[in-house]
Amino acid sequence: MFVISLFFLIISMNCIYIVKLNNFRPIPIQTFIALAMNGLFDDAAVAPVKGQEREKRIKLKNCDHVAAKALDPFGVSVIEDIALDALAEIAEKGDKFTKFFSEYFADNDSGGNYRKGIALSRFMGVCTEALNQLKTNQNLGRCLNANVLAKAVAEGDRLAPHFLVLNAGKGRQQGGDERQETFGNVKRRKLDGTTGAPSTEQQIKASAKAIHEWILLGERSNFRMLLNFLSVGGVFYSFQAADKTSRAWVQTKHVDQSQMEAIALARHQEAAPAQSSRVKKEEAQGDLFAQE
Repeated sequence: MFVISLFFLIISMNCIYIVKLNNFRPIPIQTFIALAMNGLFDDAAVAPVKGQEREKRIKLKNCDHVAAKALDPFGVSVIEDIALDALAEIAEKGDKFTKFFSEYFADNDSGGNYRKGIALSRFMGVCTEALNQLKTNQNLGRCLNANVLAKAVAEGDRLAPHFLVLNAGKGRQQGGDERQETFGNVKRRKLDGTTGAPSTEQQIKASAKAIHEWILLGERSNFRMLLNFLSVGGVFYSFQAADKTSRAWVQTKHVDQSQMEAIALARHQEAAPAQSSRVKKEEAQGDLFAQE
């Protein structure tokens, strides 16, 4: 089930919100290329002025992204069935802490195409990791139809050079001292291990064009549809995270059967501990992606 932890990410960062709807029409290829050029090409990319005070964050934390906001840690996440227009509206609106839940929806005051290019770069990194799992995870070969898997991998291989060209973020470098293990270090381990020479303007434009065309394929993409199928709204990832945490707790805290029984009984028979008014207020806000 390890592979599903990566597969959920592809669902929440794929074409669902990379193509911003404008009166329900996909953005044109010229705009898409400009996004890639401004966010990825060294000579064209100029970061927003630092030190400018804003009421809401534009540099998103991990917990600010759609992948985290839409996740149901104990079931099928809303990302599975939400319509593109509804997702775009929520992601663009953000909350009281952030201006948006995806940099794709940054306006000119928030960094414009430079910040949108960050989202595109991150998406390409996820695509590369997902493809690597399709090609190397032995469980998939045993569980999936060989023809279905081969078609998805073949499409991913054709797109792989474009994934690498458009992934200009820090994630392309192997990072951190892996002896000091954290979730961040685990996520930053990348596949190629080298940054390579900077991509040329012509290469970036060609890759932006190819990825734009691939996004518009929608459900006709074998690579995309296999990953969507494996994600199932993140429920497999939710199981993996809850299961591994449970096993880690039992093993490291030496929880025996009597302790487990006492915990189960307490949850059913005892009243919940008192909480502060602030905590109750925060819990009452609910899930931003909850359906009415």
